[in-house]
Amino acid sequence: MISLQQIFAPIRAEMDSLNDYYQKVLSDKHSALKRVLSVEALLEGKKLRSAMVFLCAGISGQINNRTKASAFALELLHYASLIHDDVIDSGATRHKHHTLNHVFGDKVAVLTGDYLLAECILFIARENYPELLTTVTSIAKTMVNGELLQLVKKRKGCLSEKDYMEIVQCKTAVFIAACFKMGVTSAVSNMDMETVNQWKKVGEKVGVIFQLKDDMLDYQSCHSLRKDEYKDIKDHRMTLPFIYAFQQTPKSEKEKLLDLYLSHGGTQKEIQTIIRIVKRRGGLDYANEVINRLSMKCVDFIQRQEKSDYREALLLLIQFMRERKY
Repeated sequence: MISLQQIFAPIRAEMDSLNDYYQKVLSDKHSALKRVLSVEALLEGKKLRSAMVFLCAGISGQINNRTKASAFALELLHYASLIHDDVIDSGATRHKHHTLNHVFGDKVAVLTGDYLLAECILFIARENYPELLTTVTSIAKTMVNGELLQLVKKRKGCLSEKDYMEIVQCKTAVFIAACFKMGVTSAVSNMDMETVNQWKKVGEKVGVIFQLKDDMLDYQSCHSLRKDEYKDIKDHRMTLPFIYAFQQTPKSEKEKLLDLYLSHGGTQKEIQTIIRIVKRRGGLDYANEVINRLSMKCVDFIQRQEKSDYREALLLLIQFMRERKY
């Protein structure tokens, strides 16, 4: 299993600088806010998005102050989105720690997420980096649209694979595509748009891989998981493994399966029944096939770049996403 230490090796100093930036954000704040922002569920994230910014910059040119600003701003936006997601999903744990909303309540959590978003925008304004501001605000808008789309579609029965991919595009793929884009554009001034778009498309694929793997992990019981166990199933949230399994279910059994998924009470018996059906109907195998297909395309593009420690680390990151257990 690939470790984060291996991935971060060529950018260790840059990743450490993120913590310095974050402590600076906290330094002049009221003690109550410091306590809220120091919740372990936030601080112990994988910081993969920042790593993507640094690695893509290192592959394309020179890591510089614009690269660091991009990595930090995108990490702040990610923190804000995690807090809001946990409120919407009533999430109780993340990274094996209680979430901010679980510790302090939804009101404090929503306000803290808003605060971090404001801090992110203020930080970018101070850096005087218009492209980063446009990127961050566009991501925030798209992610909200994705969340609303998911809530609306949830009320209409089983999602189609097309619906699911649209939601993933809005909520995850667009964000990670922006990490790739800001990495390469921060390192190279006036990069041609064709090359920028190629990197963005790879980032979108990486985002889909990340989300699909996350969805697959919801179907396994493992003490290494760092989020609520079976969260998607308990919340009746449809992801690709179930959607595919539902499509493969005989017409005579579809209504019964859909009713079980949408109406179950969250008991272990009901959850394990759903998991068995999804596995038997090939839902996990299909999701894994999609991951492997997208991974091959990403690897092919990255391997065509000039050989460097940054390139090898980004290849390891793709492998990590495919194989991760948390």
